[in-house]
Amino acid sequence: MLKAENLTKTFRKKTALDNVSFTLPNAGIIGLVGNNGAGKTTLINTILGYNLPTSGSMKYNIYDTFNNVAASRNMIVIDEKCGHDYLLNLERNAKRIASACTDFDIERFYTFLEEFGLPKKSYYTKLSKGMKNQFNICIGLAFNKEIYVLDEPVSGLDESARDKFYSILNSEFCRNHKQYIVSTHLFAEIQNITSEVILMRNGKCVYVGDTEALCGKYITINGTSEHVEAMLTSRKSYSKESLMNITSVLTDNNLTRLEKKYITDNNLTVTPSTANESCKVMCNYDTLLVDVETEKDQLDNIAEAN
Repeated sequence: MLKAENLTKTFRKKTALDNVSFTLPNAGIIGLVGNNGAGKTTLINTILGYNLPTSGSMKYNIYDTFNNVAASRNMIVIDEKCGHDYLLNLERNAKRIASACTDFDIERFYTFLEEFGLPKKSYYTKLSKGMKNQFNICIGLAFNKEIYVLDEPVSGLDESARDKFYSILNSEFCRNHKQYIVSTHLFAEIQNITSEVILMRNGKCVYVGDTEALCGKYITINGTSEHVEAMLTSRKSYSKESLMNITSVLTDNNLTRLEKKYITDNNLTVTPSTANESCKVMCNYDTLLVDVETEKDQLDNIAEAN
């Protein structure tokens, strides 16, 4: 089990992780999502034991992860920085790893290699960036570990290879019920295979929980522009699209009694947000709710609009 408790990591004057806390299940595909600079890489390096927390703790079971053999031997990171011998072909690279690591299953490696369609006699130095990442995935998933950390695994992969990766990962989890942490800024691609998600923004965890629970955290209000615009005087909006005289706005799911009546009276429609829409809001905006106006203020605004 991975547990972060009030985890903070600073580098000089920059706070990369700011009071991060979460507890992850022992098994599952967990999305680690955030924009560039959100703190994902720092969190990964702390999970792997490379970073000493400035304050708080990052634990694997009872162990602090920093510089701890008991923790690190049960984890593996899969990223584009994995080093391999450029003078060897893919099969010989794998055999060299198998001779040194007893927890490496070379038959599983061959299975993954075939699924990606990588020739085992190809030399590593001749591979494209995307093919190198596919080879790194084949190597990493062939290890027998408790925790697999995949840092931007689809970087450089075309659409077909990305689809193949997600299929392999989902199948591998069903076969090998362990913990897979997938770092990405492409939440839409992983939302259907993740059981839980960590959303990060400016070094903070803005959400930790079930992926499905992200659905409906916000709403889209759609209708005639003048009526939708009237509602925006009393609430925060995160995105707005207008076409002709129709406007759609994404906003907080905290409609008051008067707003619900106004929506009904003016034939507006309300649609719950998808998990991906909720993710975009939470990773890009300050989602602390603004002060809601009193019902009298809202009634005055609506009356003016009409």
